[in-house]
Amino acid sequence: MQVVSSYANGMFCWVDLTTTDPVSAKVFYARLFGWEYEDRPTDMGTPYLEQEYSQALQTRAAEYEDRPTDMDIPYTNCQIDGYRVAGLVLMPESMQSQNIPPRWTSYIKHDDVDAVAEKVTEAGGTVTMPPMDVMTEGRLLMAQDPAGAVFCVWQPKNNTGAHLVNIPNTLVWNELQTRDAPGALRFYHSVFGWDHDADPSGYYLFKVNEHVHAGMLLIDDSWGRCTAPLDPLLYGSRYRGHCGYCPGIGRHDSGSGDRNRRDGSFLSHSGPPGWCLRSLAVSRFSRPAPQADDVTHTDDIVHWRAIG
Repeated sequence: MQVVSSYANGMFCWVDLTTTDPVSAKVFYARLFGWEYEDRPTDMGTPYLEQEYSQALQTRAAEYEDRPTDMDIPYTNCQIDGYRVAGLVLMPESMQSQNIPPRWTSYIKHDDVDAVAEKVTEAGGTVTMPPMDVMTEGRLLMAQDPAGAVFCVWQPKNNTGAHLVNIPNTLVWNELQTRDAPGALRFYHSVFGWDHDADPSGYYLFKVNEHVHAGMLLIDDSWGRCTAPLDPLLYGSRYRGHCGYCPGIGRHDSGSGDRNRRDGSFLSHSGPPGWCLRSLAVSRFSRPAPQADDVTHTDDIVHWRAIG
């Protein structure tokens, strides 16, 4: 097991789930990935609370003196053997009132999020949450690319990101789905310096310092109402080789949303209320470790992609 101590600028370093039901989420992912959890109170409620929600939280906390504001909405670290692999947090009420579904967010590491914010705007993207300090853990930026894909940029201080990646039950891949491949290639190269390769099928591989770390899939109208997601993919070893029914977790829900690709096929699965999972079954997968030149190979694995 290789514990990651740092990430290069431009590499994905963290993923977290914003959910309307943290309790069910914990049960679901504990069964699926064997994750354990550490709830960490913050003096901010959660890094993603809008000002009005923070005020509402303070009002509610005042009604229950034994439930202080900074304990009301903890940020949960999902762990394997005590090592961080992902995050989980309650969705703010202001987002729930807009019927925004639970979603996973991918974080890209950079030593200067303020400079990245300027580059995002210059490249045609949108800064949806300006750079902010997250206590002593790091500095955070949230943005959208020109097509609407949401991502965060993380400038680490005490928290460097995921300790474990590229092994069973952790993050192994990030994928952008877009209808504008040329525009996306320009944007991510301008902002993060990503280079790319492409294969005849139209699948793109993003590279940082010649290390492949993410992919991009060109989609069309047959995909329906796809909002240009930038999704994390997780490798689920507990259900190795199973792309159908997952005992005690969810049912196979395949249909028009399934897509076949050169490296495998997506299958839909139901999760807790309001959630959808897609699994990617592939015959071979390789991705370099963040701080190593070697490549980890796994055969016949199943990736689980959580989507809203």
